[in-house]
Amino acid sequence: MNRMIATKTLALVALSSVAVGSLTLQNAVAGCDITVKGSYKTEIDNPATGKRFPKVRLDLTQSEVRTNPGVWKKMQNMCNPNQPVIGYGNDVAVSCELNLACGKRQFRFKYYDVNDNGDNVDSAISSFPSGSDWIDLDTTKTVNVGDIGAKF
Repeated sequence: MNRMIATKTLALVALSSVAVGSLTLQNAVAGCDITVKGSYKTEIDNPATGKRFPKVRLDLTQSEVRTNPGVWKKMQNMCNPNQPVIGYGNDVAVSCELNLACGKRQFRFKYYDVNDNGDNVDSAISSFPSGSDWIDLDTTKTVNVGDIGAKF
């Protein structure tokens, strides 16, 4: 009789371990859906032509994100489209699924001004939020980088 109780107890412990392990694994790979917004309102002059750059590119493949605490991780393949081009005077909104849970995050975004041929010319990087602040993606799902033209 004691052997049967011990076997049933062992089976319950094994099942509960599998359930907890599955729950932990599911939470570890759960993503965080956000929207990254930006605009191109401030003119950037092309020194080679003396004209305004017609477009800017928000390069989300080279942009980075980190958790609090955590290391910087490239956002490559987390957003669609991952390199949106924004014409002067326009806005963009990009859907991203961060492959880490939500929570407090910091971002480093990379931008390019784009010439008439569609080539990247100069780049700029900005942090979001600025300084040592963190954005809580549990309470807000929009990251607005603002006017990309003003970053150059």
